[in-house]
Amino acid sequence: MVYGKYFTNASGVEIGNVSCRSFEVISDSEVTCVVPEVVRTMTSGFLYPMTVASAPMSVTVANSFGRSANNSMFSYSFQDKSYVGGGSYMDIKGTDIVLGSKVLIGGEECMNVRVSSSTLINCTSPALGTGEHQVEIVSPPEAVGDIQNWTGCSVINTPDYSVSEWWKDPQYTVVLNDARDGKDYRVRKMPDGNCWMIDNLKLGTPGTELVLTSTDSDVVADFTLPANPVNLDTHRANGICVGNENGITGSGYPLTCDGTSDGTTGIPANTNYNYVAYTDLAYIRELVFVNDALFDNCNGLNKVSPDSLTGCGYGYNWHTATAGTGSYGLVDQDAVSSICPVGWRLPLHSSNEFGVLNNAMATGDSSVSSSENSVVTRHNWWYNGAFEGALAGAYTSGIWDGGRDGRYWTASASNETGAYQLDFGDDRVNPDSVGSKTAGIPVRCILR
Repeated sequence: MVYGKYFTNASGVEIGNVSCRSFEVISDSEVTCVVPEVVRTMTSGFLYPMTVASAPMSVTVANSFGRSANNSMFSYSFQDKSYVGGGSYMDIKGTDIVLGSKVLIGGEECMNVRVSSSTLINCTSPALGTGEHQVEIVSPPEAVGDIQNWTGCSVINTPDYSVSEWWKDPQYTVVLNDARDGKDYRVRKMPDGNCWMIDNLKLGTPGTELVLTSTDSDVVADFTLPANPVNLDTHRANGICVGNENGITGSGYPLTCDGTSDGTTGIPANTNYNYVAYTDLAYIRELVFVNDALFDNCNGLNKVSPDSLTGCGYGYNWHTATAGTGSYGLVDQDAVSSICPVGWRLPLHSSNEFGVLNNAMATGDSSVSSSENSVVTRHNWWYNGAFEGALAGAYTSGIWDGGRDGRYWTASASNETGAYQLDFGDDRVNPDSVGSKTAGIPVRCILR
């Protein structure tokens, strides 16, 4: 149904410069319109331009008064017998589409939803009867409160791990807002009895530094999050020097103070150079491939939950994830700060928190840690499992293992160059993995 005016005696109706295949004038302000299908490619199948109800788009009406452009709010339906059995892949156009949105067609939820951009969402159609079916893009739930010092976990029941797909029950999940930059995150009560963020942290605003304080963040001293994103190659070219001057060379220490050579291409063995270890240089990085859109990369390649509000989030080196308290010199200890909201923190490997969660999701027992790698434990971490983990990969001098590898930092240092992390994928789960402190890796926080 298209809403506007001047539809009486109309001889033609166009929506977004596309002529209706057929139309029926209901009144001077209402008309139904059947939109023609458009064949894209054999691999993509048949794609049909649609739009969300009440989205702004130009409507042109041809009548006895001439052609009149009408930019009123409108919605319209589609009609095509190929949709009766479902399974058709579709493009649906709209405006201000955000991650976590859903699509309803004829009141039925579309499957395999993928947000490609702020104006395009893709999905596989449900089974539909013949006739007209309203297309609606539904935004994700709004936040119910602030994430800082949230106290609502205790009133949520601990879920029963044995109930099939228990995590789809909305009683275990809430949406909270991070007052530091206005982003929303989903929080879920897990079988270990703790509340975890189930969206990747995406703290930071492009082009703007963000000062974290103890009133809003899990920090013991103010920490400045750099402008986002930061390209490590720029740091190399600029020869930025901070922190350690231990004269250690190797691939873990890629920058000298004069910015002219690094551990893999030029520093002679046993030569004393000042260097910038990425472990002591704050940086964050969007986990997207060059020239790829954030939506396309994260939804299309990284097996991100369609309910995710942040996609891949950002990758942070360990120094940044620990708000400057995790450095090269920290060994076999826990960093005392993090970039999590106040009241939240990074998981601790010293307490085996990822291992305990691994066991609790599989068995319901939160009294012991487990590094079991099986079909059951792996699925719990996946995008369609209880933790809804994203295979976002990591960032060093580029994105690696995106779509194959999921990683999340802990606050626990292993050695001078490495810190503990959760590592999972299609074929593994390892809560005892050690990652390079230099790598940009995603963050999820646990409530204190």
